[in-house]
Amino acid sequence: MISYIEGEILEIGFFAKQIYVVVLVGGVGYKVFVPVGDVYDVGSKVSLFTSFQVREDSQSLYGFLKKEQKDMFETILNVSGVGPKVSLAVVSTFSPRKFRNILLKGDYKSLSKVKGLGQKGSKKIVLELQGIYVKDEEEISSEILDELSDALDALGFQGREKEKFLKKAKDFYKENPEVPIETLISFVLKK
Repeated sequence: MISYIEGEILEIGFFAKQIYVVVLVGGVGYKVFVPVGDVYDVGSKVSLFTSFQVREDSQSLYGFLKKEQKDMFETILNVSGVGPKVSLAVVSTFSPRKFRNILLKGDYKSLSKVKGLGQKGSKKIVLELQGIYVKDEEEISSEILDELSDALDALGFQGREKEKFLKKAKDFYKENPEVPIETLISFVLKK
């Protein structure tokens, strides 16, 4: 099984309504189907986490820039009746974080906007995978604080000042667990 590939991009193409790259590794070119939206350039080096899928009529390699995308792709494939094309379409449409939120909220309507999925398929995915992504309050709090930490880094805050903002945010978030990240950022930056 091929789970990781690193090499030079020889070609970028479109086949059966999917985008692929051909990656040259040790003199062999591998055709790897990739999510829409990821940016690749011919001649550049690429490292991809891959999922090798064998079906009765095909063998295909799917590649992802982030391991979380690959994990999401393979998790969706565990849903009966969902194939690699639909799973790749979901990964192309939603980030792993957004997908988790969709499952946690049971928001099959957002998921049904994925090309080739529809309401019936999206309901099935939500029902079968919802239990996998059940999180307690502490995990959700950690996730939003990680996001806030990244935002503070981008704004140039570090050290004690950043820690002070994170502590303030944690206290505020415990009392207001539904607060969006934008509001949390505004709150901690107020004096």
